[in-house]
Amino acid sequence: MISDPMSLEHVVLIPPRTIEWGMDKSICTRGDVLINSGYLTPCIGIFIYHPAEQRAFAGHFLSGDDGMLDRFVQKAVKKLKDPRHLIVYLAGNSKSRFVPDKVDALRERSYVTSLLHASGLDKGEIVARWSPLETTAFATLDLRTGEADLVLQTEGWHQVAPNIFYDGPFRDAPVYAPDWDPRGHSERR
Repeated sequence: MISDPMSLEHVVLIPPRTIEWGMDKSICTRGDVLINSGYLTPCIGIFIYHPAEQRAFAGHFLSGDDGMLDRFVQKAVKKLKDPRHLIVYLAGNSKSRFVPDKVDALRERSYVTSLLHASGLDKGEIVARWSPLETTAFATLDLRTGEADLVLQTEGWHQVAPNIFYDGPFRDAPVYAPDWDPRGHSERR
């Protein structure tokens, strides 16, 4: 029996090119690409995605204080026309037990929200899944499909296998209060 040349046994799926960048870096890319945020503990991860163009600006910032995040957002606004069609994904920004005094999560989150509003990016969709206390986030965005995923795990650079407590679609990730701790502890501010 001759098999159908269009059957799945003859299809070769080519994985997308993967891009990951470090802290205080940003990129603009399009096409057949999978973007990884890198590990976000106190850092802010942001994807500004234009579905029709399959294009995204992506950044990984320690803080909004130094102006890098502002410049990143302004550049994205100039390049990506009509903010009504954009999706902004935000992740990370957890208070870390390793650098406890470096991040005021509530202030940073408020600043990012204000920045997005001032730049007009709130006319599109904003999907924020900020990390709970002492956790690490890892976000991905597939520019081919527009699917964004998120992994949340307990902060544990010293652990062989940190506890992953969420791994799935970005939009389905739980939304936490800034002081929620997956181990059951709560920090009062």
